[in-house]
Amino acid sequence: MRVTDEEGIRYLRFDNPEQQNPFSIEIANKMEAAITDCDPDEHDAIVITGKGEAFSAGGDLDSGTVSNANEEARDAYQRFSGASDFVTTMLTAPVPTIAKVNGNAFGGGMSIVALSDFAYTVSNATFAASFVQLGLVPDGGATQMLQRHMGLRDALEIVMTGRTVSATEAADLGLVNASVEDEAALDEAVEETLDRFRELPTGAVAH
Repeated sequence: MRVTDEEGIRYLRFDNPEQQNPFSIEIANKMEAAITDCDPDEHDAIVITGKGEAFSAGGDLDSGTVSNANEEARDAYQRFSGASDFVTTMLTAPVPTIAKVNGNAFGGGMSIVALSDFAYTVSNATFAASFVQLGLVPDGGATQMLQRHMGLRDALEIVMTGRTVSATEAADLGLVNASVEDEAALDEAVEETLDRFRELPTGAVAH
């Protein structure tokens, strides 16, 4: 995860494109710190995006994102408590958060989209709550936030089947604000929203 500040905007970029930008406990902790550190007097918004062709493919199984049978319950709890803190931090961020979805968002990647205040996606991106395919319960706030965006029936179908959702359907369901044609249009859509935030009192917008 790469954290940079550019013209009053804090950018959080997944930067492991070779592995489709996996999400891990370590990345969640780094994102939490970067979000908490934002100052409404210095930052107008946070933009979360990915490097390469994916937004985030979700949990990095090799990094210990998923617990294993040999791990003590207390150790697993302590390790995963950071992920719970990350969800709370996303929902109470001191500045508005925008998911700039440049490619596929699966599992935890889809959760981050759902946690963001605003979300825009390119039309060739797909989304999936792919936890069930690994025998897992959705995490990252997905069980709560997906139903808030799209309603209980649609959220249940997507979570319980793990089916793929197109960018167009994601917009229709309310998971994202808009699906745009390409990356140039994505840049434009996000920049328009950022320009609005730059003209408004950031603390009031975030709360």
